[in-house]
Amino acid sequence: LPEKGKSRLEIGEKHALFRLDNILLYSRLIEDEFVNYQQVIPSKFNFELVVDKQQFLSSLKRVSLFAGEGNWQVILNVFRDHMIIMTEDMDVGGEAKEELPCEFTGDSMIIGFNSHYLQDVIKHVPGEQVLMQIVNPDYAVVVKPIQPKENQELLMLLMPLRLQD
Repeated sequence: LPEKGKSRLEIGEKHALFRLDNILLYSRLIEDEFVNYQQVIPSKFNFELVVDKQQFLSSLKRVSLFAGEGNWQVILNVFRDHMIIMTEDMDVGGEAKEELPCEFTGDSMIIGFNSHYLQDVIKHVPGEQVLMQIVNPDYAVVVKPIQPKENQELLMLLMPLRLQD
């Protein structure tokens, strides 16, 4: 709360209203059962991808300039020691492709993401490298730092896009 000025709190059976200087904040109690998010977080992974955070983010930003506005799709064609990030906008006829080094535990894989969502997740991973744990290209991907900060557990979940053959 601000140190100066008046604040007012109104409480009802299932709501609270906070009145600050020029802020009105309304809160309501939701009695529905919270979704079991643990069900969608994979516990076992078939593949792991490690990539430099800044290189990955920079490549994604450049390539996504050519992504179609419908789903902002970027495709990662991942190999053991490198990946190719690519996109194509069929409406405009533009395409982009970049290659960068990585470490991948499988032979190869093709997986697609919404570029904006992927960038948002990657830029919030602390550290210099990003770890992506993958079950398969159609299942939720866990993204986290290689070396988490002390006393901090961070896990982000990102759904890939279904790619057409």
